[in-house]
Amino acid sequence: MENWWAWTFWTETLRGSLHFAAALFALLVGPIIFIRRKGDIPHRWLGRVWAACMLLVTGSALIMYDMRGGVNLFHLFAVMSLATLIPGVWTIRKYKRTRERQYLVAHQHFMSWTYFGLASAGVWQIIFTFVRLGYFKVPIGMLHSGLGVLTAVVSISLFLYLSKKYPNVPTIENKVSEP
Repeated sequence: MENWWAWTFWTETLRGSLHFAAALFALLVGPIIFIRRKGDIPHRWLGRVWAACMLLVTGSALIMYDMRGGVNLFHLFAVMSLATLIPGVWTIRKYKRTRERQYLVAHQHFMSWTYFGLASAGVWQIIFTFVRLGYFKVPIGMLHSGLGVLTAVVSISLFLYLSKKYPNVPTIENKVSEP
């Protein structure tokens, strides 16, 4: 089993280097995509590259078992990321075909959650690394609970922010059933 906590794992193995580089790129480019104008050519190209990097990050995360020799918390993050990334890509493609605003709003929500999952996994990874290296003297159970509460608080805050920024729009079914 490779030393998953060592810096050399991330720089001397192909999967570690690809995972780390793609995650770092996605972390740095994500805010640029969120801040800049939406729908123009640079946004679309950056978004495509970002989504490809996220697929690489999640795919490589799902095949890394070096932390404990089996499935761990980061596999859950990878599955959750895929569960938001794939619908995020699908909804923007659907929006391009139909021009129905509900798909655009769904795309914005899904991609925001995908980025939040990436950032959360990154924070957790850094903290777990510091605990394993002995920089923080915290029992693992307390660490899981504390980070779980922190993630929940940030998740609720993000949900409330997204609900205000991108309010729900009526769905097609609601439009048809209204008199």
